[in-house]
Amino acid sequence: MMDIIKNNFIIRSLKEFDLWSMLLIFSIVILGLGYGGYWGYSYYRSSIEQKAQQSFSECMHVYRNALAGWQGQDSSKKNMNAWKEVEIAARLGYEHNSYSYLAPYFLMFQADALRYQGQHSQAVKILDDAMSKISYQPFKKLFGIKRALMLMDSQATFDNGFDQLKELATGEKHDFQDMALFYLGSYYLSRNDSTHAREFFNKLTHDFLKDQKEETRSVWALQAEALGYGS
Repeated sequence: MMDIIKNNFIIRSLKEFDLWSMLLIFSIVILGLGYGGYWGYSYYRSSIEQKAQQSFSECMHVYRNALAGWQGQDSSKKNMNAWKEVEIAARLGYEHNSYSYLAPYFLMFQADALRYQGQHSQAVKILDDAMSKISYQPFKKLFGIKRALMLMDSQATFDNGFDQLKELATGEKHDFQDMALFYLGSYYLSRNDSTHAREFFNKLTHDFLKDQKEETRSVWALQAEALGYGS
């Protein structure tokens, strides 16, 4: 029974990666736009960003509707059409707001929509374009995790994606290392490799829960702890 619970938890968590990343991106980007106002950007710049924010909000709404249908295991033609709508909305959002700070994030929506439609190589290409345009450096790691998982979707590129995920989880420290460790541990657990799963989940809880104040504890480490790892 515990194995069933763990597997369902992992599957749900992997599906929810998209929503997690959206929420993170949206909150930090809005902070970035706030800094722009602080430094006295012109009215023209402000109007560009306001228009982009509206388009981004509309795109997120279309994306979340499509994701909700997918997570509800709706594999009908209607749901696939929903991902096509996301792709179109994101592409147009990027084209109409290419001078905005939000421009790369429209591309991420587009990449995800392509991935859900099974167009993995095109999705990675669009995501790479997005990563090249990101000005907020820590987000390159977040997008890197996304890219690694996309590569792991395809057997032809799995090894490359896995190597990238492992490097992001165990290499140079960065702001999203706890997320990478969680997905690495989840992968091993899904393969019934309890030894490696415990290794990375324990590292996650040790590095991101031990001696941490409650308000700074990692949500990814807390999920690993809920699975029975760490302390």
